[in-house]
Amino acid sequence: MRSSSSTRLLVTLCLVGALTRGEVRQAWLNAKLKRPPHSFHKVLIVPVQVSLNAGGIKRGLPLLTQADELGEHLDSLLAFWLTKQGASVLPDSPRADSDSSERYALVQLQRAYDTLEVTMLRHAKDVRHGRFTLGEAVTVYPRAASADTLVFMRGSGTLYPRNVPGSAPWGAADQVFRGRLVFVDARTGEVLVFLDFSTFGSFWKGTASEIIPRIEECSARLPRPLGSILRNP
Repeated sequence: MRSSSSTRLLVTLCLVGALTRGEVRQAWLNAKLKRPPHSFHKVLIVPVQVSLNAGGIKRGLPLLTQADELGEHLDSLLAFWLTKQGASVLPDSPRADSDSSERYALVQLQRAYDTLEVTMLRHAKDVRHGRFTLGEAVTVYPRAASADTLVFMRGSGTLYPRNVPGSAPWGAADQVFRGRLVFVDARTGEVLVFLDFSTFGSFWKGTASEIIPRIEECSARLPRPLGSILRNP
C-alpha cells in the first residue's frame, strides 16, 4: 500500500514538473559571432507580433485585445532586458503620426521576415552557416540605418478566458505560449541569432513577464553569452 502511494506521488510530481517548466526548443548562433571581437551593440526592436487564441469551450476564438496588449508589454520588457544585457536599444516603431512611407516600409519588412521564418523553422540549425537573410529588405526601412541589428519576435499561445463557464483557470493542457526571438544584421539582412522557446507549459498566465525568463534560459544555450555579443565594442 505504501509503495503504491509513493508511486502515485512520484508520478504526480513528474507531471507537475513537466507542466511548469519552460522548454528550450532551439538556440542557434551564426558562426561569425562565435568568438570576439564580432558583436553588435545598437539594437532596433521591430514591433513584436503575437497571436492568442482561446481554449476551452471557446477554443480557437482569436483574443485580439489580449494579443495586442501582450505584444506591447513584450516590446517594453524586451527593450529593458536587452539593455541589461549590454545593448543600446534604439527608439522603436514609427508613431501613428509619422510619415506614411515609413509605416509602409515597416509593414514590408515584417512581411519579408514572416516569409523567411517559415523556412527557418524547418531548418533553423542552418543559421550557424549564415544560410538565412532578409537581403535588401532591411535597407528599405529607414530606422534600420542607425542600428547594428534588428530584433524580431513572433509568438502564439492559447489562453482560457477568465469568467467563462467551462474554462479552466489554470493548468489546462493546451494553455501554452511558443515564441521565437531572432537577431538580424541591419546592414546585410543575415540572420545572426535564432531562439525558439515555450513558456511555463500549461500554467502560463498570459503575461509578458513570464516570457522574458524563458528567453533568457534559451539564450543561455548559445555557444557564446548573448551579453558578450551585445557589449559596446
